[in-house]
Amino acid sequence: MKKIFSTIAIVCVMTCNAQDFKVTKTIPIPGNDGWDYLSVNEQAQQLFVSHATVVNVIDLKSGKTIATIPDTEGVHGIAVANDINKAFITDGRANAVTIVDLTTFKLIEKVKIEGVKPDAVLYDKFSHRVFVYNAKSHDATVLDANSNKVIATVPLEGKPEFSVTNGKGLIYVNIEDKNQIKVIDASTLKVLHTWSIAPGDEPSGLAIDNSTKRLFSVCGNKLMIVTDAETGKIIKTLPIG
Repeated sequence: MKKIFSTIAIVCVMTCNAQDFKVTKTIPIPGNDGWDYLSVNEQAQQLFVSHATVVNVIDLKSGKTIATIPDTEGVHGIAVANDINKAFITDGRANAVTIVDLTTFKLIEKVKIEGVKPDAVLYDKFSHRVFVYNAKSHDATVLDANSNKVIATVPLEGKPEFSVTNGKGLIYVNIEDKNQIKVIDASTLKVLHTWSIAPGDEPSGLAIDNSTKRLFSVCGNKLMIVTDAETGKIIKTLPIG
């Protein structure tokens, strides 16, 4: 993921027209080092911000930093698992996953992995597994979320980026350097499908609407590709900034 700004802007959607979006609040974060993923704990109304070697935790009601999680070298992604009261954080330069308590923000365990440069991370409540996507080794390290143990490595044959789950046993991940989405069975840990999303190039961000079974991949060439999550068929290609 590319670096983001040293402040966080909260955008209010007034109508569906892009020109009606407006910034309603800006939250300053101390420090000037690199940034990457944001993750929201909706249950606690907290925002986790990856920030070089720490994770800043912000109370969304007050806009104040309430905790700083240290020793996350080259931090990228944060996966919140409310049902087991844990957060899983990728340490990109340490090839490790930092696991913290969601109540105290204290370290539970730091798990070293064989994957190189862990980046995005996803917690799948359906399988109680954590999928850690490794940018340089082109694979996914899978952890048991309860025991924190590594249980498998899934080869992906390309650079993985953001990932989502349908909550029913399927995991979707963008493959940035191949312009693809791969579909992983959360139980067997096998790659079921590989879908091209050309003309989208360098897909990074990914979202899913489970009600309509649609995937939304945002790409480096200023396109968003909307894909059918069941068939892999491209439904729409939209220009974005």
